[in-house]
Amino acid sequence: MAQFTLEELNLVDSEGEPTFDNLTKLATMILEVPVSLLSFVQFEKDRQYFKSHCGLDLQLTPLSHSFCRIVVETGESLVVEDARINPLVKDNPAIGELGVIAYLGFPVFMPDGEPVASFCVIDTQPRKWSEEDKQKVQSLAACASDSVRLKYEIKHVEMMRQEQRIFANAIAHDMAAPLNTVSYVLNEILDEYGNVIDDGFKTLINLTHSTVDRARQMVGDVMAYSQFINHEFTPEAIDLNELMQETMNTLRGDIEQLQAEIIAEPLPTIPGSRLQLAMLFQNLVSNALKFHNPETINKVHVSAIDKGKYVEICFADNGIGISSKYQERIFKLFERLHSTEEYAGSGVGLALVQRVAQNHQGTVSVVSDGENGTAFTVRLPAQSGGVSS
Repeated sequence: MAQFTLEELNLVDSEGEPTFDNLTKLATMILEVPVSLLSFVQFEKDRQYFKSHCGLDLQLTPLSHSFCRIVVETGESLVVEDARINPLVKDNPAIGELGVIAYLGFPVFMPDGEPVASFCVIDTQPRKWSEEDKQKVQSLAACASDSVRLKYEIKHVEMMRQEQRIFANAIAHDMAAPLNTVSYVLNEILDEYGNVIDDGFKTLINLTHSTVDRARQMVGDVMAYSQFINHEFTPEAIDLNELMQETMNTLRGDIEQLQAEIIAEPLPTIPGSRLQLAMLFQNLVSNALKFHNPETINKVHVSAIDKGKYVEICFADNGIGISSKYQERIFKLFERLHSTEEYAGSGVGLALVQRVAQNHQGTVSVVSDGENGTAFTVRLPAQSGGVSS
């Protein structure tokens, strides 16, 4: 299990969080005490840091003023009814300076079981803590431990995703060089010996060329996908009409070769990542061109519907369609419904489209009867902070 510091988990030297603040507020209410704290004890810095503090206008104190250090040191609860006569804490300056007379604290743990903090309640007068009081504070401390565990797990997932991105990019880069070498050698063979080798050997070379090209495409698609996994970005205003025009320019060769008819209705301006949305447009339009019906004129219709808080962008075609039994599979990474001999591709494009939509707090869906074309609908927030539901 990876180890993270309190700083890396934003448990110290950080802004307050409602998750913890609600617990300390609740503690003061249900136990009728003036002060409740979530105190992270840092022995190496000789301090206790109050991640949440209700009723005490301090963010931290030195350990000389800490009752919580005893809770963290022992990993057990500390029950003090009158600090002035308690042998463990009677000399603590917090009694006189902060008015800490009665104290009830329970340990808060990291996922590995290490105590790192105390969830406590404080009274400014002597108090006999009941068993019910102890159960309440212990339960609140357990809630705090659960919240720490959640922060830990989120951080761990973020770290793993970052490692996956780095690994995927490294593998893709490592694969690119030998593929380029193979392609270069094949070209050299054809240039040098093309007039003496037989047609069967040329066929093998051309087949190898095609395999190298497919591998190159897969490398590029994997790099693009890994780049966009949970990628954070600062939204900017993106004119989708410009993106559509850029997409058509990029795919001009395919459009002219197929004599395809592209119909693009007026599209809105939305917040997002220009790079990611460009990839989304290019993949969906390219998909519509690739899976055309050879018996009809290839038509691709791109339109938008204003839904208030969000917009729906539809990419519809009159191609071969997608059977309903496959429609859940097509967004999976490396999922292919056709052989590479039928249709070139790596099986990454639609997974990338879905990832881009998710990065924008949106969704992508597909409708097709399996015979008469396909319509992909991308639902995206119309303004920053919009949500999809």
